[in-house]
Amino acid sequence: MKERSLLDYWVILYDRRVAVLLVIVGSVVSTFIIDNVVTPVYEARASFYIPSEFEPISYVARDSTSTLVRDQDLPITKETEYKPYLGMLKSVHLAEMVHARYPAKSVTKLLRSDMDFELSDELVVNVYSRDHNPKLAAEVANAYVEGLDKILAETSRDQVNSEPAFITSALSRVSEKLQNAERALEDFEKKHHLVNLDAELLALATKKAALQNKVDDTLVQIAATRAKREALAQEFKREGRDLDASEAAITSPLIEDLRKQLADSLTKLSVLESELGSNNLELVAQRQQTQAVQRRLREEIKRWIASRVKPGSSHLESLREQLIDVAIEEQQLLAQKQANLESVVALDRKLRAYPAIKARGAVLNSAVDRYRSLQGQLEINLTEAQLQSERQMRVVARLDHADPPTRPAFPIWWLNLLVALIAGTLAGVGYAFFLNYLEQTRSVRTLRLVRTILGRNEAETDRRGQQL
Repeated sequence: MKERSLLDYWVILYDRRVAVLLVIVGSVVSTFIIDNVVTPVYEARASFYIPSEFEPISYVARDSTSTLVRDQDLPITKETEYKPYLGMLKSVHLAEMVHARYPAKSVTKLLRSDMDFELSDELVVNVYSRDHNPKLAAEVANAYVEGLDKILAETSRDQVNSEPAFITSALSRVSEKLQNAERALEDFEKKHHLVNLDAELLALATKKAALQNKVDDTLVQIAATRAKREALAQEFKREGRDLDASEAAITSPLIEDLRKQLADSLTKLSVLESELGSNNLELVAQRQQTQAVQRRLREEIKRWIASRVKPGSSHLESLREQLIDVAIEEQQLLAQKQANLESVVALDRKLRAYPAIKARGAVLNSAVDRYRSLQGQLEINLTEAQLQSERQMRVVARLDHADPPTRPAFPIWWLNLLVALIAGTLAGVGYAFFLNYLEQTRSVRTLRLVRTILGRNEAETDRRGQQL
């Protein structure tokens, strides 16, 4: 067989042009029929990006004004940081969320064929949704973006949603502790009669100093009174009446007991004056009791001196009255001295206890302040948590909202027509060459067949002759 040239092939195609045209026309017609028979598929696209960082927003913090200022959200600039979000888009959970919203879209189709997700070179995520219904395709694409935003928002809100109940429980416990601390502080102040600890301490120190001065003054007055008593005794002697020390001195057990009672009463009166107001009923009663003891002491001294000194003249009577006055004054001063000394001792004991009282009061005040501060902070946190739980967060920044497409993504008639023309042309050329091959090899195949048939018949005739 001689080698063919390009012209020979063109001649073959020209001779078989009708067959080639029929194949091309058949391919185009078939494509046209298929385009009209196949239900078109529409593809909708939605796009979004994820901000690189989210500014914390507070509604009750001191700097809430600055945190509420609007700021620009810049997208993520690293491709690897988008991988978790692409994984969320391909998750079964998100597919089930979309299926629950649009039951016509099965989870299997959403995961396998109807959805595509692409990260563009500009780091923008494109969500492609395909369906025979263009409106449903657009809604599903938007639902995926909304679902991703909902998942991210719920993840960030789950922790906040659990906070109000916990803070409320903690606030109840802190309020109870605050009430107990305030009650303990109030009982402590009532027990020690303290309104202002420092002022009370200063008042006690001042009163102690005043009592010490009174003790000193009383000692001077006692010395002066005793000198006066001795002078009266000398005067009695000059008048011819001996008055020994036993008669001039007041040594009666009853007088001693009354003087001790007066000292105790004066001590109680001093303590009550330092702790209670001047119009307090207990203080008034104690003052009346002190006055009653003073009257009893004065009367007993008068009776005791009158029983021992019997004046015979008016001058001696005057001296006796003076002696009675001096004796009464001396006993009252002695009682006052003892009362002042006991008051000083009591104030010393109280002042020594004040550092511990002050420390305990400081601890109680500190506990009350701490619980009040904690209660205020928890109330602020509760308000913040409630506001944050009600806040609608937008984690996903949407760029393009998916609208129902007006043209199907498949089939595309002009693309199918172009493919049909190319495929039909190639098929037609191949068919023309195949027909030419059959025509050229027909004579060879026929000759081989005839020879095969003739050879078989001659062999059969020979075999029969041998048998005869």
